[in-house]
Amino acid sequence: MTLPNEHLPLPCSLREVVCRTFPHAEPSSDADMLQQERLTTYLRDAVGAAEPLLTIIRQRTAEDGPAQLAAADAATIEWISLAFDCWSHDYPVEAPLRDTLHRLLPLAIAVALAEHSFFTPGAHPLHKLLDRLQHSAVGWQTRLDRAGQMLEQRVRRAVERALAWFEDPGTDFSAITQELEAAAHRDEERAARMVHRLEETEQAAVRTRHARREAAGIINRGLASCELPMAIGEFLKGPWYDSLQLVALRHGTSSQEWREISRITDQLMRSVQPAVGGGDQGGSTLRRLSGELRHWLLSLEHDSAATDDAIGLVEYVHLRMTHGQDLGLTHIRPLAVPGEQDGSGGEDGAAASLETGQWYLLQDEHGELRARLSLQLEEGRHLLFTNAVGLKALDLDRASFIERLRSASARHLPAEDSFSLSLSHAAGIDDHHKLRALIEPGYRPPEPEQPPELELPPEAEQPAAAEQPHEPAQQPVFEHPTEPECPPEAEHRITPDPEPPTEAAPTPDPFGDREAPAKNTTETANADPPEPATTSETRPPPTDTLPEFAPPPAPARPWAEAEAEAEAGAEAEVESNLPSLELELVGDEPGQEYQATAPARERRSSAPAPVPAPAPQPATSERPRRTPPGPEMDVPMGAWLGFHDGETPIMAKLAVYDPRRDNYIFVNRRGIALRELSRGELLALIDDGLVDILETRCYFRDEVQRAREHRDD
Repeated sequence: MTLPNEHLPLPCSLREVVCRTFPHAEPSSDADMLQQERLTTYLRDAVGAAEPLLTIIRQRTAEDGPAQLAAADAATIEWISLAFDCWSHDYPVEAPLRDTLHRLLPLAIAVALAEHSFFTPGAHPLHKLLDRLQHSAVGWQTRLDRAGQMLEQRVRRAVERALAWFEDPGTDFSAITQELEAAAHRDEERAARMVHRLEETEQAAVRTRHARREAAGIINRGLASCELPMAIGEFLKGPWYDSLQLVALRHGTSSQEWREISRITDQLMRSVQPAVGGGDQGGSTLRRLSGELRHWLLSLEHDSAATDDAIGLVEYVHLRMTHGQDLGLTHIRPLAVPGEQDGSGGEDGAAASLETGQWYLLQDEHGELRARLSLQLEEGRHLLFTNAVGLKALDLDRASFIERLRSASARHLPAEDSFSLSLSHAAGIDDHHKLRALIEPGYRPPEPEQPPELELPPEAEQPAAAEQPHEPAQQPVFEHPTEPECPPEAEHRITPDPEPPTEAAPTPDPFGDREAPAKNTTETANADPPEPATTSETRPPPTDTLPEFAPPPAPARPWAEAEAEAEAGAEAEVESNLPSLELELVGDEPGQEYQATAPARERRSSAPAPVPAPAPQPATSERPRRTPPGPEMDVPMGAWLGFHDGETPIMAKLAVYDPRRDNYIFVNRRGIALRELSRGELLALIDDGLVDILETRCYFRDEVQRAREHRDD
């Protein structure tokens, strides 16, 4: 129905239109006509009947005596009956009140037969009463229980007062309408006060959502511009995300505190990026960044243990980066923030004209929900719906609500001049062109234009074919390639295959150029590209352990093991050139530190550089392992080791060595034991490249013992 209610009341009567639209045969001139009083009695008795009124009237006339219904009266009955059907379908009301309103159908027919002004939609007082009844009942539901009883009783009383017309034709429909409007005005004022209180309550939630979007925006912009280790991504999307929201709530997004924490967030992301031009992050810079992170980690300010764990993960990543290890940079998924996209693009129909006060039929966990759009918060991004009594019923972001409208899971419920428009629609006047044609006999409504594309394609294809005569010659080349062209295409597809491993091999190297990557490139040029999780398995074994045959393929291991093993060869080449690499973050004398960790260095640097793999030999039952070093192992007390043999990497300090049991006990920052390993187990982990000696500190007792030994010598 496209006829706007601004045309109501209509400027003309629809009596002739109704007779033309619903034609009936005129009775013969000598037939007895059904008198209006008798017809009104039949209509009064048919109040609440489920059968069609024409059927009931004809049955009653057959029982009471022969009488013919005039053609105009039959057309009027059929017109108003169809109007009530359109009214119930286009402007639905929930079942109990819908049946109550339907009881007014016989009254509307009786009034139309008695008063010719009824044929002008929007002009008769009964039209306005029916419009007001539907407007009052559009938001009513049985689920309102006691809150909706007053409205239900008000509608029922108004219907009964209107039906009194059958007994008293002087019933004032306008007075009933005015009483309903006054009661509706009081209800709207009460609902407006409740909505105002609801808006004040929602302001806190609005600020929270705003802080969440701003915090997620800072993190998501960084995640989109760079790759990060998984540990840094978890830190940013976990406690640091919560801390950003707290700063936004406490100080606002235009404060100096917000700019400071935004700067720290960007600095953290840049601190783990590959160095440009051979540069590197200084130890003092990383320590200062760690302190700033600890200071602004407000979400964990009351839990020092959780703060230590969170900052420890960041420091562990920085230590690995300082040692030149691969951090496993990857793309981190951005944070999903509800309502981040307002869905304003491409809105059409009811979605583009969301107005406060409109009623909608939606679905929730309890079934159908009639709710009114009461608030549009955050520049229309967040929508708040209330029920008929002003209580909060539903809140949705704009994008979700528009999606519901497009998928027909939400429907707009119009409630203005509903019955008057239904009368026009039932008579065939459903747009302004037909109304103008009714008023101006010489006006003809414009015919709908046919899209020209429906007829042009057969004609348009011929000029296109004439302008491009070379296309038919090119099509066979793609659909049926000739035989000589296949080998060059196959060579073209095979040639670039060795390049992906070559491009992936030269990862950012903080130690300068190496010869190993070039050697690997030549080895893999004639072989299939290895799987990402097993790239380290193609490395040949050390020549000092298995010189006569190649090791069998090892089963796939977690990415941490494969990554550590792939770095073992590179570590051996550069470790002898940088003797104090592990001591730069400590700040003590490099010479003493290097002497304390020299045995461990020799053991880790014993792995030779990669050599071309010999001819394949029969596989053995287990993977070859170097013979564990014996008494020469000397890990000083207080040394910090990084273990990445489990799902989560951990840092632990060597606290106790038990010579009787030959066991090492490792603790965390608070002195709590994390793990206990025997010498053989620790050597096996070191041999597999699953342990990194990150930091060593010599105790005073060890220094005194070394001084005595030097004096004796």
